[in-house]
Amino acid sequence: MSRISRLLLCTVLFVCLCYGNVYANTTPPCPTGAHEFESHIIVMNSEDTEGQVENTCIHCGYTYLEILPATGHHYGEWLAEGDVTDDGMQLERRECTNCHRSEERMVPATVEEADDIEEPVQEKKSEFNTADGVLATSICSVWGYTAYTLWNNGKVLRWYKKECQKMRRRRR
Repeated sequence: MSRISRLLLCTVLFVCLCYGNVYANTTPPCPTGAHEFESHIIVMNSEDTEGQVENTCIHCGYTYLEILPATGHHYGEWLAEGDVTDDGMQLERRECTNCHRSEERMVPATVEEADDIEEPVQEKKSEFNTADGVLATSICSVWGYTAYTLWNNGKVLRWYKKECQKMRRRRR
């Protein structure tokens, strides 16, 4: 096996060993064999905000945070309120069944035209939690480090080849 092959093999093994430990199960083992978690709400989730729950093993004290997604508003039907204005418009209102937040809109008083009005679009909350962020960052790091290592090995190999050529010239 040539020296270059050994260098490449050692580099690959080094990367595998370093990142193999990072991607191993990061949950420490529990002395009883299995974790039993007790949960405590830190921040309650609501229609607009995410919540957080702290889970702690009652045997060994291992703790992790869980993100609860926002529930979003659940609106009822649009109901006409008040009289028709001079320009033929009427106020409609609807409420969230959980928190009683209301939305209002002005629509034409006739039923056929009111169906053409678009309802406000609710924003979808992302279910991207902390573990997903760590995993995505870790995967990007592995690819980045691998690319850097391969690029750097290419530089080392070119340098090594030049040094070998210099040594051969000196011997002659």
